Amino acid sequence: MSELLKVIEQLATDAQIITSTEIESLVKASNISEELKSELLKGNIEALKEELNAREKIFCGIVPAEDDEPSEEDSDNAETESKLIANL
Repeated sequence: MSELLKVIEQLATDAQIITSTEIESLVKASNISEELKSELLKGNIEALKEELNAREKIFCGIVPAEDDEPSEEDSDNAETESKLIANL
C-alpha cells in the first residue's frame, strides 16, 4: 500500500510528469502489483480507494475552549441583560 501512495504522490507533485507516456512509464516501473498498475492507468478510483481503505468524506472541526471563569466583559453583559429584562 505504501508503494501505491508513493506513486500517487509522485504523480501529484512531479511537474516533469505530464504526458501519458511519462505517467505510464512511472507506473510500470513502480513496485506495485500488476493489477494495481492496471487500475491506476485506467483511472479506476474505486479500486484504488478500496486498496487504500480510503474514506470518501472526512470531517474536521475545531471547537474553541471556553473560559472557566467569566471575564469582566461577560459579567458586564450579564448585568446589562438583567437590567433590560427587569425593565420589561
